[in-house]
Parts: sequence; structure tokens; C-alpha cells
Amino acid sequence: MKNKIIGIIICTLLISTATIPVTGHVIKNKISISLFGNEFVYVDDDADSSWYNETHVKTIQEGINNVSTGGTVFVYNGTYYENPVISKSLDLIGESKENTIVNSSHILSNVIMINTNWVNVSKFTIENCFGIEEAGIKVGADHCQIKEMIFRDNIPYGLSLNPSDYTTISDSTFSNNRIGIYMKFSDHNTISGNIASGNGQYGIACAYSNHNDILNNKASSNGVMGISTNKCSYFTIFNNTVASNDQKGIYTLDSNNMNAFENDIYDNNDYGIECVNSNNNIIYHNDFSNNGQNAKDNIYNPN
Repeated sequence: MKNKIIGIIICTLLISTATIPVTGHVIKNKISISLFGNEFVYVDDDADSSWYNETHVKTIQEGINNVSTGGTVFVYNGTYYENPVISKSLDLIGESKENTIVNSSHILSNVIMINTNWVNVSKFTIENCFGIEEAGIKVGADHCQIKEMIFRDNIPYGLSLNPSDYTTISDSTFSNNRIGIYMKFSDHNTISGNIASGNGQYGIACAYSNHNDILNNKASSNGVMGISTNKCSYFTIFNNTVASNDQKGIYTLDSNNMNAFENDIYDNNDYGIECVNSNNNIIYHNDFSNNGQNAKDNIYNPN
């Protein structure tokens, strides 16, 4: 499953003046130093037994354990039934987000837990978390990046930042989770270019968090609200599509100094934007249409 793609990936990541072979396993065995001097460890769940050694392993957790701090763990397509914990700074990269799947092997456990700073995760499907405060990926560290991912069938959270500062979530899809993206006690983060649709309650929900940006996302067809903030301050909510949610499009509770502009808000069953006990918010240049029985108001502020 790996031979067709790895040649292209390694050509862009690695330095070599020699002719690079086209067979994935040959390249992996001969070259393992990136442009930045980082070590590579490779993970495959169904390779031939002769392939395995210290840098060619069977599970994601083995890859994390074996790679040096600052290195890269590259995971080939397959379904990995495990719950990796990342406790060192590294890049964790899947071969393709559709076909590199991490499926929780335990209930009441995060599928992936990040508990150290400067971790980047990309190109995986994360699925089947079930718990009380657990998530498909839980980030309890700062300066992380989660991008080009699929989160599905996770209860309660697809992705949770709690707590995490200066983290970026981008270009990912969240569906059939109870809550797609959940942020709590987390500041200075960016949520950008994601699709959070078809989740049981909220597409994006934030609590007790400040100075965050929610930009260029689609939050639609969620069971309660598209975007929700509770006891948050100094958010920018810009250029999102918030549509066809069962209740409100955007909802703020006890949230102050919010800046919501140039959002496309339509076909929500209740108000387009509702602000409750929220002050000093600036709402302008948004497009509203067909927002339920209260469509004539579109913005509701009972203060």
C-alpha cells in the first residue's frame, strides 16, 4: 500500500544527490534525514516481517516512542486500533487522510492525546472515541498544529483544546461527533478553513477562552448551533458560513468584545445570531437570510 506514494514524499522532504529509487521500501531504508536534520520513523500495520526494525515499526505508539524529539513519524495507510499518547515534540503525518485511520481501542480514552508543546498532526481519520470529556484528539499543550484531518463518530468531542494556547486547527472535516471542535481555557488559537457539519450538538463550541480567531469555516446542519461561545472574550468570527443549524447560527453567552463580520448566515431554525448577557460586541457586514421564525430580526440581543 506504500510503494506508489513514498517516492514523491521523500523527494520533497529529503536531501540526496544520488538517483532516488522508485520503490518505497528502498528509499526508506537508505534515507532518513530531512532537510532540517530530523529523524524519520515509519509505521505500517501489515508490512512483511523482514521490514520491521527500530525505525520501521508496526504501531503509531512505537513510532512515537522510537523517534527523536523534533523528528517525524510517517504512518502508512491502514486502520490502527490504538490510543497513542504524544509526549515529545514531533510531526505525525499520515499517508492520506481518507485511508490512514486511527480507531480508538478503548472506551473512556482519547484516540490521540497530545500533552507536550510543538506537536503537528496531519492527514489522518480519527474515529470512534467514546467518553465523558474525551476527544478524537485532545490537545493539552501549546503551539500545536492540527490540519488536513477527518474527525468522525467521536463522543463527545471530535477535537478538544483543553487547555491549549497558540494552536492552529485548519482544513479539517468534523462530522457525526457530538461536538466537532471544543475549546476550553484556551487562548490565542486559530480555527480556520474547517467544515464542522452534521454534528449532534455544536459545530464549534468555546468556553472560558479569549483572543481566538474563527475564520473561513463552514458550520452547518448541526443539531443545536453552528458556533457557540460561553464566557469568552475578544473573539474574531470572520467569513464563516453558518447555515441550516437546528437552533441558532451563532450564539454568545456571557461573551464580551466579540467581533463578528462578513459571515454568511442562513436557513438556521432560530436567530441567525443571538447574544445573551454579552456586551461590547461588534456585529456588522454579515449576510442573513431565511433564519427561521425570527428571520425578520436575524440578530437578537435581549440585554
